[in-house]
Amino acid sequence: MLRTMFFATRGDIITLLEQIERNYSLIYYPFGRFPDPSVPKYASASQIPSLGVSPSGTDDTDPRYLILSPETHLILRKNKYVTDQLFVDHDYNPSAVVILPGGTYGDGCIIQGAFLAKNSSDAAVKLLKLYRRDMRLMFHKIADCYIGPDAYEKWQGGSRLTDSVAASPDRDLRLPAREDF
Repeated sequence: MLRTMFFATRGDIITLLEQIERNYSLIYYPFGRFPDPSVPKYASASQIPSLGVSPSGTDDTDPRYLILSPETHLILRKNKYVTDQLFVDHDYNPSAVVILPGGTYGDGCIIQGAFLAKNSSDAAVKLLKLYRRDMRLMFHKIADCYIGPDAYEKWQGGSRLTDSVAASPDRDLRLPAREDF
């Protein structure tokens, strides 16, 4: 599994995703359980109401989305133990890139996000490379994370950059020591 981690506000992530959407048609599907095959889908990241806002304050439980080309059919997974639900996840959709958007939580915290792609899928790897390319151009890179411009400004103003609001502050992203620059 390939992973690219980032910290971004709604404005940061929308700007990044719309940059890709200018050249590629994409569909966003929410992860989760659904009672029937009519799964919500979004033709643009800007249509996702809470994208870039972390409802739970932790990257483990925040919403995530599959990103697929419109030509790729979404495959819903069935589970023999939960027969009345259909699942949208990465298991049966290996050509998807998964976005865990993270985002702002309250006034002083930005939760880590990530793009994930199965390295066995050429389509997923190609799309992930596009996101990485644009992140290198638009975001700041600190350690192994990219930080969107607005998130960076908030971080400089004292906001935490972390994977969970409940985590100890010693797990927050920190600027490298001066000699590391």
